[in-house]
Amino acid sequence: MSEAAYRSLLALVSALKEDPRALELAEAEAALSSNQEAKALSTEKDRKNEIFQEKCRFFGEDSKEAKTAYHELFEAKKALDSLPVSRAYQEAYNALHFTVVRIDEILFGAYRKALHQGGCHHD
Repeated sequence: MSEAAYRSLLALVSALKEDPRALELAEAEAALSSNQEAKALSTEKDRKNEIFQEKCRFFGEDSKEAKTAYHELFEAKKALDSLPVSRAYQEAYNALHFTVVRIDEILFGAYRKALHQGGCHHD
């Protein structure tokens, strides 16, 4: 990688860290991480997910047991996602995520396409 490209990438990383959307995401993540109700609902969702996975292994994905466990997992996830602190985090995440995905596509899309097609990209 050339020195100019390296400096440009460092500047991009620095700009992203200072982006208001990144700062908002960090605040939303801190609020979510410190919210006791969100922690409890997250633990419950994780427990329901483990039960669901276990039911799938033992009874199969199409079994009544697995479908019941999936419904319970869905309800636990819905309860977590419906918290205002969770919604705020998701909105902040989405605002930054789509920008990062677009930057990634601009910087590396041609290389991925060339690799996928079995070729080489030499710009």
